Amino acid sequence: PQHAVTLGGAAKRVRTEAGAVAGPAFNARYPAAVRELGAAYMEGKDLQHASGAVVRAAPFTSCVLPDAFGAPFIDQLQAELDQLDFQLRDNDLYTFHQTKDLKTSPLPAIAALRDVIYGPYLEFMRALTGIPLNATVDMFAARYRQGDVLLCHDDELEGRRIAYILYLVPDDWTVKDGGGLDLFTVDAAGHPRDVQTSLHPRRGNLAFFSVSTVSFHQVAEVLSDRTRVSISGWLHGPNIVRVPRTLPAFEPDTPVDAGALASLDQAKTIKLWSDWISERYLEADGMVVIRTTMELESNIELPGFLRKDVFDAVMAELAGDLTWEMTYPANVRHFRTCPALPPKLAALDAFLRSPEFLKYLCQATQLDLVSQCGGLHRFEHGDYTLMHDGAAAAERPGLDLGLYLIPKKMPEGHGGTTVYADSGKREPVLSVLPKPNTCALVFRQHRTMRFVKFVNVRARQALHMFQLVYREDPSADGADDADDADDADD
Repeated sequence: PQHAVTLGGAAKRVRTEAGAVAGPAFNARYPAAVRELGAAYMEGKDLQHASGAVVRAAPFTSCVLPDAFGAPFIDQLQAELDQLDFQLRDNDLYTFHQTKDLKTSPLPAIAALRDVIYGPYLEFMRALTGIPLNATVDMFAARYRQGDVLLCHDDELEGRRIAYILYLVPDDWTVKDGGGLDLFTVDAAGHPRDVQTSLHPRRGNLAFFSVSTVSFHQVAEVLSDRTRVSISGWLHGPNIVRVPRTLPAFEPDTPVDAGALASLDQAKTIKLWSDWISERYLEADGMVVIRTTMELESNIELPGFLRKDVFDAVMAELAGDLTWEMTYPANVRHFRTCPALPPKLAALDAFLRSPEFLKYLCQATQLDLVSQCGGLHRFEHGDYTLMHDGAAAAERPGLDLGLYLIPKKMPEGHGGTTVYADSGKREPVLSVLPKPNTCALVFRQHRTMRFVKFVNVRARQALHMFQLVYREDPSADGADDADDADDADD
C-alpha cells in the first residue's frame, strides 16, 4: 500500500511494505515558530520557546528541536540502521563506527529522512539562519560504544555551514551514559579552551549549530556499556572566511651549552649516569644494543631504565599531593603539567636536560644532539594529544624520549599509547604502549607526527611520563629537506 507522508505541509507519496511507517513529518511547531527562533538564533540570544525548541547563545549559537520527526518514525529509522554496515574509524581525533554516506541509501525510512532534511528542513534552516544554503547532501550514521569519542574540532571544511545531529539513543539515556555534544569557549586568539555547554542526547532530538571559526565542539566519551546512535551531516552554503591562527608556544627548544658538553669530565659524567641509569644500559654491550637497534629500527624500548631505588623514590613523590595544571588549546593537547616538582622528580628532570645525559644519548645513538624540550606530563581519564597541521609545520625531526613512571602496564584499548603516524596519510607506523620504568627512544623523521591516544573510561591509573625531544643541529635539516625535494621530483 501507499501512505501519504507530510513533508513540511506538502504531501509526497512513497511506497513501503505493509505495516511499515511510511516516513516522517517535520514537526509543524517549528516552521510555525521560525521567525521567533530565527531572531534569537541570528541575534545570539537564549530562548526556550513554547514549541519546545531551545536556542543557546553561548559559547556559540546552537539549537535543539525535541521530537523533530515523531517516535514511530524514529523506531523505523533505527530498525533500518541496524541492517547497515558500520566501519571502525580510529585515529588521534576519534574512535567510533560509521556508515557510508547515506545520500544514496534505498532503504525507505532513510530515504524519507533524507528527503525531509534536504527539503522542508533545509527551507526552515534557510529562513532561520539567513544563510543561502544549497542542496548538497551530507548524511551518515554513527555508533559510539563505551570509550568512543570525537575530540575537539571545528568542522571548518569547505562549504559546511550548518552541522546537524539526530539522536537515536535509548529513551532512558542519561548524562551518566555520556556522549553529549560539548561546545568549547575560545581564548582571545581564537583557540579552544574549556567546555561551557553540553547538549545531552535525547531520542528523537535534532540539534544543530552554525559552523564558524569558533565552533569548536566534541562528542564526549560514551561512559556506559550502552550504544549512542545518531545520524549526522552538514548543510552547505558559501564558504566562510577562515581566520589564520598561530599555535601558542609550548615547551620551546632549549640549546645545550656546546662548551659545557665538550668539557665534561669523563669520570664525573659516568658517575652521574650511574646515579640514575640501570647498570645494564651503561655497560658496553648495552650501549651496542641501543646503537645497533636504533640504526636498524629507529626505535627501542629500554625496560627497567632507571635504577630501582630511583624509580621507587619518584613513584612515591608522584603518589603525593602535587599541583597539576591543564594544558591548552584543546584541539592540540589536553593533559597536565606540574609547575613545582618535588625534590627527586626535579632532580630527574634536571638530569634528563643536562649536558651529561645528552652526551649519553649521543654515545648510545650516534646522533649529534644539541637541544632539548619537553617535561613531565600527566595523562588522566579524558586526556590526549592530537596531530595538528600547524604543529607539523613547526616540529622538526628529533629523538623522542618517553620515560614511563607508572606502577603497571597500561593495557591496550585503555588509551595513553604514543602513536607515530605519517603526517600526509595519517596512517600509524609505530605504537608505544606505556610500561613501568621503561624508556622509549624513537627517532622521528620528516613528515612523521605523534600523538597520545585518548585515555578512556577503562583506564584504572593515571599515566605519568617524561616526554622530551632532543634535536640535532638545525643546519642538518636543510640537507634533509633538499634530499626530500629531490625525492619528490623522481
